[in-house]
Amino acid sequence: MKELLLNGEKWEVKGYWPWVPLKVSSMEIGQELLGVTDWMPATVPGGVHADLLRAGLIEDPWFGLNSWKCEWVENRWWVYRASVACPTQGSGRTELVFKGLDYEAQVFVDGKLLGEHEGMYHEAVFDVTEAAREQERMEVTVMFKHAPDEMSQIGLTSRTHTQKKQVQL
Repeated sequence: MKELLLNGEKWEVKGYWPWVPLKVSSMEIGQELLGVTDWMPATVPGGVHADLLRAGLIEDPWFGLNSWKCEWVENRWWVYRASVACPTQGSGRTELVFKGLDYEAQVFVDGKLLGEHEGMYHEAVFDVTEAAREQERMEVTVMFKHAPDEMSQIGLTSRTHTQKKQVQL
């Protein structure tokens, strides 16, 4: 079995209003639906706040009260994409392994949905044997939905069902 490492690839990220990435194009005029950002360089592993900060689209959310100016970020859907080199040697199973998708995501290879993942404390594993065998590179896209709507940890934690870390490192 081979695992594809994704951290060395050139990733991009783009933000959208919720549900827009699923629609792809306008029903009225057939043009691509616009995002809330353009495609910009992204770091994987990493997080959208760090990518937006590097792009100059938000102020440092870890300074003063700037986090309030960034609250819009958690209410958008974020799409990451990269062209990933396929392994060339040997046969057998090839898996695409994500070790920390936060929090709810859909994973695509070459536009085909591989599956969905929810929760950040367990791996998301997808079989890409056929796609890796047929080509030298494949387009990997990960679409993150907005943060789950749930009561914060201020109230009764027994009513909180989402398991997430408190900070991004």
